[in-house]
Parts: sequence; C-alpha cells; structure tokens
Amino acid sequence: SYEELLSVRGMTQNAALFLTSLLEISQRSRLSVAWEVPLEDSYAVAEFGQELFDQVDPERIYLVCLDSSCQTVATAELARGSLEDCELSDNMVLALVNRNAKYAYIMHNHLEDEALPSENDKKFTDKIAEKLRVVGVELKDHIIVGYKTVFSFAFYDYLAE
Repeated sequence: SYEELLSVRGMTQNAALFLTSLLEISQRSRLSVAWEVPLEDSYAVAEFGQELFDQVDPERIYLVCLDSSCQTVATAELARGSLEDCELSDNMVLALVNRNAKYAYIMHNHLEDEALPSENDKKFTDKIAEKLRVVGVELKDHIIVGYKTVFSFAFYDYLAE
C-alpha cells in the first residue's frame, strides 16, 4: 500500500504514488484481456480470473457480461473488500440490457489458498442471479479464485434454478 511504501527508507511520496499507480494500471491491463478473447465457458473465465487476480489485495468482485457469441460487452468491478456491501444497481442492470448482454459471470478472489464459498457468497450469487434473470441475462457461473484453487458454482450445482 501507499502507506507501507512511505515507511521504506528513502522512499519519496512521488515514488510511492508511482509504484501504487503501477499496480492499478496492471490490474486494468489484465481486465482488458476479457475484451479480446471469447469467454466460452467457465474454464476460460476461471483462467482469465486467475490472471486477473494474481497478486491482488483486497478481495475484488467482478461481473463480466457476454453477448450471444460469448464476446465481452461489459465488465464491472462491483466491490473491493467484501461481498456484504456489494450490490448490482438497477442502473447497471439497465446498462447490461442496453449492451445486449445475454450471459454473465461473477468472479471474485479469496485471499487464501482454498477457494471455498461462504454462506454470504451463496446468498450474494442467488441475489445477483435473480436480478439478471428479470432482464433476460443468464448467470452462467460464479468463479472464486484462491491462491491455489478455483471454485465453480456451476460445476458443484450451487446455482439456483
């Protein structure tokens, strides 16, 4: 973090700001990859998520939306830090409809080796799936990326019908 960098002997404020900015630029660059390749299945999304979340702290929650040919039409960072305060706004739902989104994937990272879903993860997934379903967007999966494992809600039949 910026504060941690400032505690390093010889570190200037400008250097700390520059280094902190590099991390954010790197994250945005990784996210742009979703626009270049079709994300045809959960496996492709999980691979993308592993790259996206490499060295990322705190937890982040993304929604990736695809058209009928599995090309990305929208990506949104829904939250940083916790699912508790995470919400898919009505304005964002309308934007997805306007971009012809047909499918969506939720991705987020856990800051531990295992990528097992919590009860909050399950409730959040059901809530988002319902909001998307109302406007005709199918939630295909919720991918959780840990340091050593990846979890797919679809693979384990955690997605509500």
